[in-house]
Amino acid sequence: MLTGIASTVVVWLLDQADVFSVKDEKRMMRVKEIFELRIETIKKNTDIFEKASLETLTKQKLQFRKIADNMNHSIEKNLPVNETVYQMADFMQINLKVKSTDDFLYLLSTNEKIVI
Repeated sequence: MLTGIASTVVVWLLDQADVFSVKDEKRMMRVKEIFELRIETIKKNTDIFEKASLETLTKQKLQFRKIADNMNHSIEKNLPVNETVYQMADFMQINLKVKSTDDFLYLLSTNEKIVI
């Protein structure tokens, strides 16, 4: 009985002492597994972002080309280009303060200096 208890205590002490570095190996394997999962998640998220950004860029490029083509057509046919200029400004998120002759005349009358 005493031998059984002694051997149990010895095995328990060896386990606590981790003489063979079993716990460190398990810990390292778990850390490696977590890092691999994290890397995989980052790669998936990057792929999703790339797809979404390419779709958005493609749509914006088509929209820009359409506005530019309309502007070129108006210039070639000697037509007013105001509407296409406004479309281009909206597309580029530029807030034009002056959108008509009346706006321009009001701006001239209310400001000493006009900064372009």
